[in-house]
Amino acid sequence: MERALYGRDGFYLRERPSRHFRTSVSASPAFAEAVVRILTDLDVRLGHPPRLDLVDIGAGEGTLVAQILTLVHEPPHHELTSRLRLTGVDLAPRPPGLPAEIAWRGSCPETVTGLIICNEWL
Repeated sequence: MERALYGRDGFYLRERPSRHFRTSVSASPAFAEAVVRILTDLDVRLGHPPRLDLVDIGAGEGTLVAQILTLVHEPPHHELTSRLRLTGVDLAPRPPGLPAEIAWRGSCPETVTGLIICNEWL
């Protein structure tokens, strides 16, 4: 299964999942809105750190982090914009058209101050 999904020519490396199925992230912005509410609450609990991370493990096409980026630019969340660091983690290459403000990695960052999401990975 690992080879079929993530191997050199695995499904997730050669295909865009949205061509084959929908998930909560692609069906509606409601999931991203809920994550932004959680992130805002976490920011308060952490005492508004200078850098607030949101890491999406199994980010696929980057839909969730892109939606979150759009939402934090709007009131009442725009105060997060300058401190928020969005990172998509996936074995697949960086999706075309993903905003430059979103980092893309093949592995998890070593340190995170904020929130890690594994919605599509788990």
